[in-house]
Amino acid sequence: MGTFVNGMKECGVMMYKNGDEFSGEFKDSRRYMGVMTFKSTGDIYRGEFNEKGLFHGGGDLQSAEGDIYKGLFVNGAKEGQGQMILKDNGGTYVGDFNQDLMHGNGCFTMPDGSEYVGEFFEGVQHGDGMIITTSGTEIFGRWVNGKYQQLEYSIELEGTQPAEEEVKTEE
Repeated sequence: MGTFVNGMKECGVMMYKNGDEFSGEFKDSRRYMGVMTFKSTGDIYRGEFNEKGLFHGGGDLQSAEGDIYKGLFVNGAKEGQGQMILKDNGGTYVGDFNQDLMHGNGCFTMPDGSEYVGEFFEGVQHGDGMIITTSGTEIFGRWVNGKYQQLEYSIELEGTQPAEEEVKTEE
């Protein structure tokens, strides 16, 4: 069902044998921009598609579990700038993605309000970064494969307790 121009579907609803459903605009009778509901997984995607029917360009994807991604897609994968809200742990990531993973520079806000700002590699904290605690203390250091390795230095706000980690000093 939908609107056809010169025998080509322009907009409407497409129902698939597996129960998936697309509603939106078509270009050359292929999905172009709209809402795709995946019956098998419960996921819902709103946004643009490429000529192969893959998520491509700006869009948002909500999983059946409640996770939400808003940002860019390239050939079906989260790629470039985006925001991911994780329902299970309440965390939020804003930053770079590569092949569906946090990769590059970003900020991950934890459920308690503390933040990690820095580098990510293949989905984990990796490289230089800092933790900003809920009291405002800034702890600068290095992470390797998601694990904190070395304290570079710490900045305490007036009236806060000093960090327990030993501060590395330059000579």
